[in-house]
Amino acid sequence: MISTPTLVQEAPIVRMTNSVLVGTMKFTLDQFDANFNSQNAAPARLAAQLTEYRDRYNTLNSAYALTRESLITLDIQGLDEEGDQLFIGMKETVEGARRMTAVPARKQAGDRLWVFMKKYGIDVKENMISEWSKQQQMTEEANNSAQLTADLATLGLTEMWARLTEITTMLRDKLTERSGELPAQKAMKQAREAIYSEYRLLIQLLNAYALVDSDVHKFDALISTLNNNIDYVRVHAMTNGGSTQGNGGTTPTTPDNQDNPGTGDNTGGGGTGTTTPTTPDTPSDPGTGGGGATGDGWEEG
Repeated sequence: MISTPTLVQEAPIVRMTNSVLVGTMKFTLDQFDANFNSQNAAPARLAAQLTEYRDRYNTLNSAYALTRESLITLDIQGLDEEGDQLFIGMKETVEGARRMTAVPARKQAGDRLWVFMKKYGIDVKENMISEWSKQQQMTEEANNSAQLTADLATLGLTEMWARLTEITTMLRDKLTERSGELPAQKAMKQAREAIYSEYRLLIQLLNAYALVDSDVHKFDALISTLNNNIDYVRVHAMTNGGSTQGNGGTTPTTPDNQDNPGTGDNTGGGGTGTTTPTTPDTPSDPGTGGGGATGDGWEEG
């Protein structure tokens, strides 16, 4: 019976975050370099493709080094989440005050603030840009109103409101900062797309040589190592929905996980879920506030 060689399985490279992709491509390059050397030269066509692949990896790694989007995105997400919690807490306080008929001053303050906040129809589940824009207008109006400022003080919300105001300003600055990095993001997207075909051809050639070589087990060790890493990435380093643009803060010239280096740093990768996004680049609208939910989140009372 003819022994069938093991082949490299398909890797979900298009669905990887930037950090995971860079780490996986570097790991692949390192394994080829370790397997083929002066004592064990790669077949001519495979060696030529390895050179092309190395060039594409260097371009990808350089583009990744210039991309700080994930650090800014993490800051934006953190501010957005803090703002959501503040808004939810204040909304609950306002709604509670409206039921305090025994304390007229608090009830009246709650009624006025409820009408005011309801006017903006903010829902923390909506697109972050829309939510942020409404919050910015809302905080500016309240801060310029002596009555609303007094009502916030009556309900003990002055400090929380001040922090929400600060967050809206910080979000504006962070979003502006990120928009200035679009050229770097575009370069990263182009570098990603360029390496896909080179990686696939490299793996196809390796599989082809494994099938036709007289020693059917000649490439087993290399193929097994690549497959183990692909399995690890698929299980532990894929994003759990949303954009795949979690870039990480540093360039992984060597992968962070030395046992399974293809994971890269996976900063911002979003966990280990199996739901994967369809595009590798960051949308122009970050939508980090949950996106797509409808309704204003207010109930009549």
